[in-house]
Amino acid sequence: MMKKVLLLFIFALLPVYLSAQSFEDYVKGKEKGFAEKEKKSNEELKIKELAFKSAIDLNEKEFDQFVKKAEERWGEYTQSNVEEWVTYSGDADVVSIANLSNKGKYPGSIITKALIDIPEEMLINEELTPENEIRFREMAFHKISGQLTQVIGDEDSQTKNVTFSGQIQLAPERISTDHQEVIKILPNYVRENIKTVRTLRKRGNGGYQREYQIKVDLVPDHIEKRAMVYLETARSHARKNNIPVSLILAVMQTESFFNPYACSRPRNNTCLAYGLMQLVPKSGAREAYRYLYDKDKVVSGSYLFNQENNIKLGSAYLGKMINKDLRRVDSPENRYVLAISSYNTGHGNTAKGLMKIMDQSSRYPKPTLEVIARESNLLETQELIERLKTYLPYQETRHYLDKVTRRQAAFKTINE
Repeated sequence: MMKKVLLLFIFALLPVYLSAQSFEDYVKGKEKGFAEKEKKSNEELKIKELAFKSAIDLNEKEFDQFVKKAEERWGEYTQSNVEEWVTYSGDADVVSIANLSNKGKYPGSIITKALIDIPEEMLINEELTPENEIRFREMAFHKISGQLTQVIGDEDSQTKNVTFSGQIQLAPERISTDHQEVIKILPNYVRENIKTVRTLRKRGNGGYQREYQIKVDLVPDHIEKRAMVYLETARSHARKNNIPVSLILAVMQTESFFNPYACSRPRNNTCLAYGLMQLVPKSGAREAYRYLYDKDKVVSGSYLFNQENNIKLGSAYLGKMINKDLRRVDSPENRYVLAISSYNTGHGNTAKGLMKIMDQSSRYPKPTLEVIARESNLLETQELIERLKTYLPYQETRHYLDKVTRRQAAFKTINE
C-alpha cells in the first residue's frame, strides 16, 4: 500500500518537474535563439544602423524587410516624425518612442515597449504561474534595459543619437545632470518600474505575446537643454552667414524640437523635410547648397540627417534670404521677420501677405522681391509682424511666424 502511495506521489510531481525542466530548456533555447537572431539581423539588415540612424540609410529592399518584420511583431511600423524619435531593436521586439515636444499623449518622455513570446503550454487559463511571471518579466527587463541604455546613449555615442545628457528624470525628486550616473542607475529603475501592458494571442503559429512597457520622463526644460547641445555649431554658422544665432535656434526648435532625425510627413523610407531645420531636398536644401558651393545638387535624406550638414545648409538658406534676396529691405529686424515667413512658405506667399492677398490660388505679386522690399519698408517691425500674421495665405505660416519670433526673443539672451 505504501509503495502505491509513493508511486502516485511521484507521478503527481512528475508533470511539475517536467514543466520546470521544460521551462529551463525553453529559457536556454530562447537565450541562444536571441543571440542567433540578433546576429542574423545585424548581418542581413544592418539593424544596428537602423536602430540609431534613419531608415533612409537602408536601401528599399532592406527597409521593406524591416518594416515587414516590425509589422509582424507590432501590427504596424512606426516611423520617426517631427515630434517623435522612434528606434527599434535589431529583432523588432523592442521599440522606443521619444516624444521630444511638450505635446501629445506622452509629452517629454521616452516610452519603451517590448514583446515577449510565451508558448501556449506555459500558460494556465491564459495566465502565467508566479514563478514563470518573474522569469518572463526578467526577459523583458533585459531587452528594455539594453534598448534604453542605447537610446539614451553613453557620452561616446552622443554624436550619433539624439542627445539626452542632463535631460533624464528617473523620479520627480531625482533629476541628475550627471549622464553617467543616469546610465548607472537606469537598470534598477527599469527593474522596479517595468509594467505588463497586455497579453495577446499570436497570429499564425499559436502561442502568446506579452507586452511590457516603461516610461522615462525628461526634465521640464529638456528642449532648452537640447538647444545648448547645438549652440556652438549654430553660433559658428551664424557668424559665417552674418545672421543672429537666436534666429537659427528659434527656427530649429519650431521645426524639430532639436531632433536631428525629425521627419515630416513620413512615407515609406522618405520624408518631405529632414532633420533639425527640416530642409526639403529639392527646394530649400538645394537652394542653400547652390548658394554655398555654386553647384546644383539634390542632397540625400541621410546627408540632411547629419547634424552638421543640416545646420550648415539651414543657416545658409536663412543667410541667403536675409543678405541677398532681402537686401533691399532697410531694417535688419524686418529682414529677419520676412526670412522666417519665407523659410516656411516661400517669398511668393510672403509677398501676398504683405499685399493682403489671402487667396491661396491667386498668383504671386511680381516682381516678388521688389514688392516685399517696397511694402515692408513702409512698416515698423511690429507692424510687419501683425500684417503677416493677419494676411499670410496659410494659417500654418501665420502660426509659424508667431512661434519663431517669440522663441527668437527668448534666445536673444544668448551671446552671439
